[in-house]
Amino acid sequence: MDLNTFRKFTLIDVLDQKIHRHQSTIESEQARIVTVENQREIRIQQRDHATDALKTTKELLSGEESELFNIDQNLEKSRINLTTAIKQQQLDAIEKEIESLGPKKEDHEIIILELMEKIESLEDGIKVADEFLTGSETTLSNIRKEVAAIVSVEQKEITSSEEEAARIFVELNPSDRELLQLTLKRYRFNTPMLKIVDGSCRKCGSVIDRLTASQVEKAVSIEMCSGCNRILLPSIL
Repeated sequence: MDLNTFRKFTLIDVLDQKIHRHQSTIESEQARIVTVENQREIRIQQRDHATDALKTTKELLSGEESELFNIDQNLEKSRINLTTAIKQQQLDAIEKEIESLGPKKEDHEIIILELMEKIESLEDGIKVADEFLTGSETTLSNIRKEVAAIVSVEQKEITSSEEEAARIFVELNPSDRELLQLTLKRYRFNTPMLKIVDGSCRKCGSVIDRLTASQVEKAVSIEMCSGCNRILLPSIL
């Protein structure tokens, strides 16, 4: 064991940190696509819901207009009958029918106005959703192109770092390689190796005994933190 082995360890760790940064950049860029896709999906659902509601509302409006037409027809017929009725009993019956039809007509007219307002609101909402989907489709296409270019660059950097780390890795002796593999499997991108600070592990806070600390500082052997099993590095690095 010598200081050179620790240097190789730290070089691999530095390269791993670079890889992690590039991977994070890729994830961040790809998240831009997901964000717009999610926004589009929400608008599509809203538009589809509004379209279904519009269809239902138009059907209701058609029914109300049909009912209003029938009431108007009955009112017109009653008014005509009123002019031709002779007996008082007939007149009273016709007037009573006209009186009952009047409020019904008003009720249907109010409902029709409300349905027409709802239809207008739904149509406006659908129009806004369609405009958003049209504009966001172009935006999404542009973002995908931007992300693809960025990902290509970042992936090349990752490949370069991976190749460099692999080259250094094979230079280690088998036992050191195995130890590093186990540590990276557990702590890759999460401080797999660190220096002793004030006699303790900087990560988990476990106290490092003097003999272990001395071995580490002299680069006599590879020592692990007894608390978290991270590799301890000489302070000279």
